[in-house]
Amino acid sequence: MNFLVVSECFLFRNSLTHLFENIFDDMNVKSLPNLKDISIEDIMNSELLFLDSNSQQNYITKAVKDIKKFKDIKIIILDTKKDKSLFLDLLKVGIDGYILDISDEDDFKYIIKKIINGKKFFDSDLLGNFKNECVSNFEDLTKKEEQVMKFLIKGLSNKNIAKEVDVTEYTIKKHVSSILSKLNLKNRQDIIIYAIERGKM
Repeated sequence: MNFLVVSECFLFRNSLTHLFENIFDDMNVKSLPNLKDISIEDIMNSELLFLDSNSQQNYITKAVKDIKKFKDIKIIILDTKKDKSLFLDLLKVGIDGYILDISDEDDFKYIIKKIINGKKFFDSDLLGNFKNECVSNFEDLTKKEEQVMKFLIKGLSNKNIAKEVDVTEYTIKKHVSSILSKLNLKNRQDIIIYAIERGKM
């Protein structure tokens, strides 16, 4: 398995390379200081790109968009500044993960493995800033759908939402389908983007 790590900070690059090599047995990590140093060969040979958002922040959204068009590589952003605007821009171009810190090794392992297996992860601390301010704008949703929407924006899975509202996971899937239909959206990521944009109105 091949990972790319991009950060202007050499200490971060070295630490993250070591951490990845501890998580996975058969792991090759290439670290780069600059987004523009990534070659087509790097992208083609890698399964995941871990990107420090402090690296060329003005260029990052375009770079991620271009990379995603070229190959559906998993992309995780580390943003210690908790930049809501950057998060929204990157969400629109298809990032797979957005984290605010690396404070616990076990949590970090869980996040990486989840994304490698095709899931998304967006830090709940960041999503939580949006969930209360925007749901009240969705006049077409039922009270139950609004409740489910709050948990979706927070990043919870259907299984965890079902536990929170004490219903079956099948019921939650029906609510999610109804929300997507009423708001004319395609997926859960679109729900988060829609909610954030409405919250800023």
